[in-house]
Amino acid sequence: MSLFRLPSYFAPARFLFLASVFGLFQCHYALATPVGDPLPGPSGLGVIPTTQTVGDGQVAASLGYEYVDISGADGHASLAPSSNLSYGFNNGEVGVAYLRQKTDIEGFSSSNSYFALHGKYRLYNSADKKTAVAVGVHYYDFGSDSGTSLGNTLSFYGTGSYEFRNSSDKPLARLHLGIMGQRVHGLGDTTTYARPFVGVEALLSPEVSIGADYLAKHGDVAQGYTLSARYQPQNKPLSAQIGVGKLRNDTKFFVGLTYSFGS
Repeated sequence: MSLFRLPSYFAPARFLFLASVFGLFQCHYALATPVGDPLPGPSGLGVIPTTQTVGDGQVAASLGYEYVDISGADGHASLAPSSNLSYGFNNGEVGVAYLRQKTDIEGFSSSNSYFALHGKYRLYNSADKKTAVAVGVHYYDFGSDSGTSLGNTLSFYGTGSYEFRNSSDKPLARLHLGIMGQRVHGLGDTTTYARPFVGVEALLSPEVSIGADYLAKHGDVAQGYTLSARYQPQNKPLSAQIGVGKLRNDTKFFVGLTYSFGS
């Protein structure tokens, strides 16, 4: 997000301008959905949800860190922690997330906490488990600044996936396609829109995969895309993810760990 630089002799106006930018940036950036993020959750990719869910009867606890370099300004944002707790049931999952973000721009700092609730249900899974369709809902609260609410986002999505396999039925890749409808409320205004998304995973081995995903822009709402790698040891409860991405022209780096336990 580009910021206009005001002359130093406009110090009071400059302070008010940057303070307002903090609020705009935080609402805007919340849609970027960081790693361990409330929308994809531990079963998603970098910025999109998939048809995969946490295992039936299992709990997945995720902890991540994200760093964003703000383009066009002397600033950055960091999310620590970025946490998510999800429970899987037959064909679905529900979860809750908490994120703490600190933003530093032009020598000013701002910190905010974000909360989210999310759920997903798989409507269809083919007998050979190559094709699946799922729907989900996600509520993201942006928190408040000096007692003033920064807003929230309510999202609904539908997503489908297809797994490519070789002649011996070994999984090679997965394709994900979907559409997301969102209602964003903040700064006294409410906006609704729909955005398509796409993602692909290359399954390099039973333990290692790389993925790329893209969430389209809509008007002033920035597009988001990431490239990430995931390591999931077989028969082990711990998995790790690392990746890079873009929100508008802002570059981000993220890492995360997920621990699954239960039946």
